[in-house]
Amino acid sequence: MVQINLNHLTTWEYLNFKGSFRDYKEVIICFLHAKRLVASEKDILASERSASMADIMPVYPERFINLGRGQWLDIWANVPIVSTDPFFDTLFAYRVRQLDLLQIGQFLQCALDAGLTQRFISLLLLKHGSLLTPLQLQAVNLWSECIKQPEYKVPSGFPVIKGRPKRQKGDRLTCLSQEQTTLLIHYLQKTQITFSGDYLNNNKAAQAFELLTGYSAEKIRKSLTQEQLQEISDKNNLTALYNSIIKLSIQVNQDITNKSIK
Repeated sequence: MVQINLNHLTTWEYLNFKGSFRDYKEVIICFLHAKRLVASEKDILASERSASMADIMPVYPERFINLGRGQWLDIWANVPIVSTDPFFDTLFAYRVRQLDLLQIGQFLQCALDAGLTQRFISLLLLKHGSLLTPLQLQAVNLWSECIKQPEYKVPSGFPVIKGRPKRQKGDRLTCLSQEQTTLLIHYLQKTQITFSGDYLNNNKAAQAFELLTGYSAEKIRKSLTQEQLQEISDKNNLTALYNSIIKLSIQVNQDITNKSIK
């Protein structure tokens, strides 16, 4: 998952790029308007434990934008920024420029694993390259050259099982659908039954489950992003996964009982 937090982003820009902070601030105002992230004066005063905005403004001179009628924009709001958000491309570039040279490759790789394509990342940074230093641009180019799979492709030597039918929607060849299988991977990692993170990225997990289930590794990989996991975690999919795990536990319990009898 691409980790961008508005509060952290704004804090870094304010402390380290005051000369261009006004330009950054205009982008954030547009972002907050597009997301309709408006804070009420009542909530701000309660959060800051203050009697009036007049007391708060000198403490945070660049933080709040008055929209009138008791409504404000908070450019330091603790808000996550995801790839489907408006102005994500610009804010992603701002995040990259805040990174140390040694961190850029790792951050871009995480973005790739989270579902962004190398082409998208490259075009994004080309569009907003003026925000980066020449050395940062070199670090981005170096990362691009080191990537062996700019778009997901089945690796050479990937096993092909002869005679196994190609998966179709609703074919019931396995008890879980593709979305439910993706959720299974998520919970296997969450409960530490399998590796996760640096030890098992989304590409490798998807490849493993293509072998196990026949579902497309590319589709599984794209569904393993945080945004997609939230989308497919509906009641029907979670219930189907839960019921399958119950069936599994019943089978294991039966085998335990049989062992006890012997």
